[in-house]
Amino acid sequence: MITAQKILVSSMLIVASLVSSQAAYSQVDKAIIGYPSRSYNVLVLHVAEVKGFFRDEKIDPVIVQMGAGPGILAQSSGDIHYYWNFSGPVTAVMKGMPLKIIAIINRLLHQVVARPEIRNAADLRGKKFGVSRIEGADHLQAKAILKTKGLDPKEVQYINLGGGDPARVLALKGGLVDAVAVSPPNPYSLQKEGYFVVGGPRDLKIAFLASAISATDQRLKEKPDQAKKVLKALMRGLLFVRQNRQETISIMMRWLNESQEIASASYDLMLPELSRDGTFPDAEIQFSVDEIRTAIGMNKPVPLSQVRDFTILQQAQKELGLR
Repeated sequence: MITAQKILVSSMLIVASLVSSQAAYSQVDKAIIGYPSRSYNVLVLHVAEVKGFFRDEKIDPVIVQMGAGPGILAQSSGDIHYYWNFSGPVTAVMKGMPLKIIAIINRLLHQVVARPEIRNAADLRGKKFGVSRIEGADHLQAKAILKTKGLDPKEVQYINLGGGDPARVLALKGGLVDAVAVSPPNPYSLQKEGYFVVGGPRDLKIAFLASAISATDQRLKEKPDQAKKVLKALMRGLLFVRQNRQETISIMMRWLNESQEIASASYDLMLPELSRDGTFPDAEIQFSVDEIRTAIGMNKPVPLSQVRDFTILQQAQKELGLR
């Protein structure tokens, strides 16, 4: 027989459990992170989420896809807290926005892919080249690759398509443009369909930086602990990708519904371009900053202290034993 005392005890246990769960939930800090496009350029962010590294840090990540322009605007208004990109935030800083790059994850992975009838860079002379935005990251990478292949980038007609990799892939397949620069897995998928890969990161002596995490000066001042937890989760994601090839490839296959062949090729291209600890040498960072500065027509030199602040990253590195 169920006595009143047993019912009372059970009720008290349920209430205690609910209170405990509510208290635990209230300790979780929501972090809204924007990113420009679904590709392996944001693999580390995805891995940190699916492996539970954010949850371990008591961070509830809200991952939102939005282009660089809207993303930076949303960041400045506080609608998102962090943005996953390098060139967009750096450009914003040069235009006076109080932002900082707080970690850098990888160099650009974009490869130039052209229609099947084009068999070398010279064939692109006078052709239409689709870019996400004029002087955006993929545009800068494309020009650098074409130059190493012996073609003056000025001899190509650049078409501003907007959007991310999927938009450029559709434009290429639809015949709107003759070539694009896209990141993995797109070059390998297109190559399987007969498109021609003109060149990629391995053709460059020094590559542009692509994936970085940025935050406003205000957020870094008001929520430094949250920023550190976010960076710790990302550093764990970065280390996981570097150290666990097969499991990472399995995650890549599930995430973008790709074959093992394409995911493996993408991983092998990406690995040499990954940071080891969330940073790159100052010379590489300055190169990318200077290229962006030149692209937007700014003559005044931009010191690295204006665009990046690794203070909180160094704290995260230390707690993870990376320093």
